[in-house]
Amino acid sequence: MKIPPIADIRRISKAMARHKYLLVIAVAGLILLSWPKGQSQAKKEIEHGTEGYAGFSIEETEEKMAQALSQIEGAGRVCVMLTLKSDMEIVFQQDLDKKTNSGHSGQEAVATQEESKRKTVLTNSSEPLVQKKLYPIYQGVLVICDGAENAAVQLAVKEAVSALTGLSGRAVNVNRMARGDLDKEGRRKLHPK
Repeated sequence: MKIPPIADIRRISKAMARHKYLLVIAVAGLILLSWPKGQSQAKKEIEHGTEGYAGFSIEETEEKMAQALSQIEGAGRVCVMLTLKSDMEIVFQQDLDKKTNSGHSGQEAVATQEESKRKTVLTNSSEPLVQKKLYPIYQGVLVICDGAENAAVQLAVKEAVSALTGLSGRAVNVNRMARGDLDKEGRRKLHPK
């Protein structure tokens, strides 16, 4: 390995001295780019709703319910469809800052102004603090199963669905599954017209 002559080193140090501010700015920029995002950025994401939370999945619930209902004696193959009045909602803990400005002009009172600002409370790990989770409210359920022609099976399915969803029997509709071609998963094949 060849060692650079002293003249080259001096020339490089003179060039660095002339452009030292440019080098400082470039290094500071690189440090800021690699800096992890702070709480202020996390607060902005929360306010705009970009933070994700694992929530309720209607498809998973329908599938689990169908699996459970298929275990009822005589039910056979089961397909479930749920309808919702409202979806899952997560309520975050918030601080409310109120400022009241009132002025007096001599003996007359001037109008009072109130200003309030809500801020989402964050945990130590910059996650929003969850105050409560409002789970979905079911509106109705359609159950299609092989054994729906049997009144006892139909009643057992209605009672099970009512127990799982909190709905009355009037909001649960149980129908017989159509006979026909089935796919590998036991579902009816759809034929294009």
